[in-house]
Amino acid sequence: MKHIIPILLITCLFSSVSLADTSSPLQEYTCENIKVSAGFVPDKTEIFAGEPLTFTEHILNTGQQALVTDAVDELQSYNFNISIVPPAGATITHFPGPGGCEQLGGFADLKPGDELIEHGLATEYVEIKAPGIYTFQCEKLVALAPEGILPESNFIVKPGKDAIDIVSIFTIKVDPCDKVKLGEMIDKLGDEGLHPVYSPKAEHDVNPLRILVSIDDPRVVPWLKKITASTPDWAAARAIKKFQAAATTVKTVN
Repeated sequence: MKHIIPILLITCLFSSVSLADTSSPLQEYTCENIKVSAGFVPDKTEIFAGEPLTFTEHILNTGQQALVTDAVDELQSYNFNISIVPPAGATITHFPGPGGCEQLGGFADLKPGDELIEHGLATEYVEIKAPGIYTFQCEKLVALAPEGILPESNFIVKPGKDAIDIVSIFTIKVDPCDKVKLGEMIDKLGDEGLHPVYSPKAEHDVNPLRILVSIDDPRVVPWLKKITASTPDWAAARAIKKFQAAATTVKTVN
């Protein structure tokens, strides 16, 4: 029996959405006042167990009304959600987090013709260890820009003509863990975290530190300590503490 592992809970509210061209990673979504071409696309379709999985979010406002991406549903759930269906017999380790995919949780004001392209980390709070085919579902609310709402402040939307739920489903093949490649990846991310390259594009990339924190391997610890030496980070500190506790437990048992 397959189990759906929700990373964040969100209610799919809007059924009056038309989709077209299912072969394309980007779909056309329309309702009375909103028209967008949007979707979530994984940056890889095959990874090894333990490897971080990033994805790209595209939202193009093809309609005539201004839109925003920070609305929440009537239950005030998060406006972005990922859920994962593992293969039969596999389980997913779920780590507690602050909620939301940090790269996708901010305010975006999309005027007609504007396009939003951002990057997120699908495995930020999960650890996938077993090989197999995993199904990911990403959802995000896009709403008509309301009057009288300050930027960067979430607001509640109701089902109907002024909001759309963007949904993308994709499958990822997970191969057995490759410790050598994972070590090389950790070193590359650590170097990028210590020597960041600032550019308009890089502002929307997933922070290397966030990716390192998501990797369940003690080899990340030296890099986390170096990167956060002058700027403390709660997630990195928690990861370091976890690996130190595990090492202490192993010594005690031995």
